[in-house]
Amino acid sequence: MTLRARENPFRTSRLGALRFRHPTLDFAAIAERLESHDRRAEIVGPHGSGKTTLLGELGEHLEGDGFAVHRWRFHADRTPPATRGLVAHARSLGARDALLVDGAGHLARTAWWRVRRAARHAGALVVTAHETNGLPLLVETTTDPALLTGLTRELVGDAAHELEVRLEALFDAHRGNLRDVFLALYDLAADGDAAIAPRPSRAGDQEFSSSSVSGPPSPPLSPTSSSSAGTTGSGSSPGLASSSSVVGIPMRNAAKPGMTT
Repeated sequence: MTLRARENPFRTSRLGALRFRHPTLDFAAIAERLESHDRRAEIVGPHGSGKTTLLGELGEHLEGDGFAVHRWRFHADRTPPATRGLVAHARSLGARDALLVDGAGHLARTAWWRVRRAARHAGALVVTAHETNGLPLLVETTTDPALLTGLTRELVGDAAHELEVRLEALFDAHRGNLRDVFLALYDLAADGDAAIAPRPSRAGDQEFSSSSVSGPPSPPLSPTSSSSAGTTGSGSSPGLASSSSVVGIPMRNAAKPGMTT
């Protein structure tokens, strides 16, 4: 029997409710480490390891501390990203502003240098990348089968135990990219895999609320931005990514993180 999208335990709204996990650090320790780096740091790790999710949680933390948080995202492609809009926006930031850049590793070295220089008066600068970009390292994100099993247990309960062997195979097949693993699990559940049964709904569950987003998990996005940023230097509209180039996106009106690891 085909499972309806709103009943799929791996849909975006349920993945977005998960929180970042680190094998040795809790969030309080990560936040304290950020302060020790004068709120300038980078989150480094491979695809699908939770960088974007942690960046979103740090944005919420900084907003709670009274910062105006400005979120930008860069997507991978073969064309170097246009950063003029980001540089201009960064120059306008002051001591009570926090600039979060998801995908800073896609910027060319000179472009990244211009962004760092432009943001020197900002109260915080936190970025994600697959390799170090010269900022102090905040967290190096990693994944393993145990993490995948733990997250899956939150989504499907005891069924995670029955899926353990399959989860390990999916983890290996997708080279530890948990975002891609959850996409595969979404498809399995949608096709009516009996081993992946949705957990019974409970009153107040986010995933069963009227505002829940149905459908397959999308790439993770940061929470709604308090940034007043306009369009990017390439002329793209906020919140829209070009399929033909790498576009810097001021993250206004974005969804909550769609993947957590």
